[in-house]
Amino acid sequence: MAAVHDSTSSRHALRWAADRAASLGADLHVVTVISLPVPVGSPSVPGACLPDRDQLVDSGLALQRTIVDDSIGNGPWVRVVNIVEIGEPRRVLPRAAASADLLVLGTSRRRFRSLTSQCLRRATCPVVVVTEGRPC
Repeated sequence: MAAVHDSTSSRHALRWAADRAASLGADLHVVTVISLPVPVGSPSVPGACLPDRDQLVDSGLALQRTIVDDSIGNGPWVRVVNIVEIGEPRRVLPRAAASADLLVLGTSRRRFRSLTSQCLRRATCPVVVVTEGRPC
């Protein structure tokens, strides 16, 4: 399973995960987590200014497909299973990877302590961290 968002490090991780999945003849589950925005507007109308969940998932799926096409479109052939979840990435990713053989994350050196460290602690499967295009 590869977690993706719109960043260079995430794209490197996706390419690494696709190569790995192709070499094993496995499907590649690609997960994107959409953080729920903070509601804005009148407190007297709960949720009035929150976007529709289906719209959030649809926009997340569109972004994910673009990232997958850009990152591995000409790469190894692998069947991609698209997953879009809504919530906090540090909570959603370890839960989403509960049945995965491997969780692949892309990170920059400065972000290493945040989301990546949470996934390293909470995931029940091995976690591969790809930085600057290679696992670290």
